[in-house]
Amino acid sequence: MRCVSHQAVPSRSVVAAVVCALPPANGRPSRDGAGQPGGLARRSSSPFRRAEVEPARRSSSSFRRAEAGTIIGSVKNPLLAVLHAASSLESRVDSKLATVGLSLPKLAALHALVSAGNALPLGQLAGRLACVKSNVTQLIDRLEADGLVSRASDPGDRRSRIAAITDAGRQAYEQGIRIQRDTEKDLFAVLTADESAQLTHLIEKLRSAT
Repeated sequence: MRCVSHQAVPSRSVVAAVVCALPPANGRPSRDGAGQPGGLARRSSSPFRRAEVEPARRSSSSFRRAEAGTIIGSVKNPLLAVLHAASSLESRVDSKLATVGLSLPKLAALHALVSAGNALPLGQLAGRLACVKSNVTQLIDRLEADGLVSRASDPGDRRSRIAAITDAGRQAYEQGIRIQRDTEKDLFAVLTADESAQLTHLIEKLRSAT
């Protein structure tokens, strides 16, 4: 998953740090310029493009990572190891979130709305998630169909639309956050506190260098 920054979910978790360290799936630089303020990932690395909008690309990307994973046993390649680990972690978290009808991108969008006081114009939401507006619009379509978000005209700009979290959306968000934290705890139970802190530091260092 890409573009869900460490600010997209409440904790600066190792899971989030691993996810943020991944390069764009197509290996090309972003068409939308440099990284966004506040440590957001580049738009070209959007999780919405991969996880919500383009499942075919996600499948091929996951397949490539699976192929890469078969090499890791014989070739100690740090890049392949990180990519394989990130793919496995993402799949584990997403499978847990799916039990309540969520995904990492959906949870990130709900978190952005809650953090902003429950509502945001779509353009601002796209900026906070470091994703192009068309992808965020499709994500909000899904959340609205699930009854987790509602849309209305922006009273300050008739050309703009506002996304607002519903009561059901807040309940789903709280469930998702608990799942994310519990899954992170389970995944990293094998690490000591010092190892977890060191891993987070190293991944953040890699992310800031890309």
